Amino acid sequence: MIINHNHHHGSIISTAKQSKAKRKTLNCIINQFTTCIFANGSTSFLDEKDKISISGFSSGGFFAVQFHMAFSSIIKGAAIIAAGPYYCGQGNADIAVEQCMNNASLISIPKLLNYTEHAERTFAIDSTDNLARQRVYLFSGKYDSSIRPGTVHKLEEYYSKFVPFWSIKSVYNVPAEHSIVTKTYGNNCTYFGWPWINQCGYDTTFNLLSHLYGFLFPASNTPSLASNIVEFNQTAFLPIGTTNEFAGLDQSAFAYVPQSCRLLKNKGRCSLHVAFHGCTQSVSFVNSTYYMNIGYNQVADNNNLIILYPQALANALNPNGYFEMF
Repeated sequence: MIINHNHHHGSIISTAKQSKAKRKTLNCIINQFTTCIFANGSTSFLDEKDKISISGFSSGGFFAVQFHMAFSSIIKGAAIIAAGPYYCGQGNADIAVEQCMNNASLISIPKLLNYTEHAERTFAIDSTDNLARQRVYLFSGKYDSSIRPGTVHKLEEYYSKFVPFWSIKSVYNVPAEHSIVTKTYGNNCTYFGWPWINQCGYDTTFNLLSHLYGFLFPASNTPSLASNIVEFNQTAFLPIGTTNEFAGLDQSAFAYVPQSCRLLKNKGRCSLHVAFHGCTQSVSFVNSTYYMNIGYNQVADNNNLIILYPQALANALNPNGYFEMF
């Protein structure tokens, strides 16, 4: 069953089977990424020895945490913006709203750690030992009134049980409302509302990618090229017998592939970053606004990065197009 509620920003909690189907599909997309976006399917432009990195905002941030814990063996690091710890909602919409969004003091990290241990013991997730070698970046706007900063502090407490403190970078001092923060694009920094992109003089995407990868060249000052966007059918990677409605994934996904990653001489030299959008940020709501303007592409242009933008499905059961916070 899917539970929906009418919070101002909304939320959706899907069943464990649906959440697993979505994670499994996205894992398949990632593992076969170059096959599905390059026509010949034989030339890999990704460094196969280099694990992927992921990020997510709001509902996409919660989902990124779920994905991180489930598939930590293929991930080198995660950046989470405005979201909480693994299994925070516990499959219950009331808990998700009351604890994970409004009152983080009620979040029991020992309880979530116990569940994590159970999930690991039953092979529902990869070994948490993988996290000891990874980097984590956390961001919460100082004035976030949707996913309050305390929730991200709880996420930091959760991650600190697995990730060395020197590998965690947290940012809590940017005076932003609930949004992906950019340097120069979007609404005013304290604005609350769609498309949840605010300009605050802080380049979130560059800073998170720099933490996850180490040294990076500065982001390009020129707009990213629409011609570098690749659209592909993400439902082709659904588990057999699973519909995109059930998995909650739209027909198409998008990727930004810089010119440098299309050159044969750079074969195997590009790394992959996966960015999970928040609610009402998918293409069906904002067209290309999200993936063309939040800043990932400009960083990718100068650093041999490919950015994958999966797309959640908006429908009657999930009207705002969430990656669920299970």
